[in-house]
Amino acid sequence: MIASGSQRYGKHIPAVIEIEHSTGVASGMMRILRFQEGAPSIQCTYTVVAPNVLRGKVVREANDPTFRTLDVRYLPYTTVRELYGIIKRSDLAGYVNHRFVQAFMEKVVV
Repeated sequence: MIASGSQRYGKHIPAVIEIEHSTGVASGMMRILRFQEGAPSIQCTYTVVAPNVLRGKVVREANDPTFRTLDVRYLPYTTVRELYGIIKRSDLAGYVNHRFVQAFMEKVVV
């Protein structure tokens, strides 16, 4: 899990990102939950980045009563690759911020 941000954000971190590749989605969600329980005053967007084939599993786990309050977002690997390509081709590295990337994150809690 990667906490993105710096001291300039105070009690706000733009995103906590759990990358699911080799562990189960449920265990990743538990890591996010433990982070949130350990730092309840930190405000952030919780995001699971995972292969497209795991989208259904992410949606199911995110809507489980245990994890619903996290209001997790989903970002598929294909979107990460596409964004990386756009940023590199357009030389946007210095201009991309959390709001830009968040526009591509899918809200999965219904």
